[in-house]
Order: sequence, then C-alpha cells, then structure tokens
Amino acid sequence: MTDIQKSILSLVERRFDGYCTCDIAALSARQPGSDSNRQHSALILRELRALEKAGLVRRLDDGKPIAWCKA
Repeated sequence: MTDIQKSILSLVERRFDGYCTCDIAALSARQPGSDSNRQHSALILRELRALEKAGLVRRLDDGKPIAWCKA
C-alpha cells in the first residue's frame, strides 16, 4: 500500500457519512506531478478506485458526487 493510499484511508476512517472525492483531494497533500487541482483530483480518484477494488473503501451510493467511506 502506498503512502497516499494510507493517508486516504486515514481520512475516510474519520467520518461515517463519507467524504466526496473533492473533499479528500482538498485534505490530501499534493503529490509530485499534480500541478493543477484537476490532476490532483484525478490522482485521488484513481487511488480511491484502487482501494475500492481491494475492498478497503466503498461508495455510499450511486449518486453524484461520489461519497466514499471505509468498507
């Protein structure tokens, strides 16, 4: 598990009602190569989807914006 995935999991564990992707991106430290907010949010979404595939986080519902919580 990468450092960014660990930080995302620690953020998601804080709230039972979930965080939107943009909230997680705003609270996460920027990674090298994430020059714009759009790039940073895309990176966070990619990591969230990887964590979802691993069964560590889940979507609260099928609505938009996507809210994430710990699985």
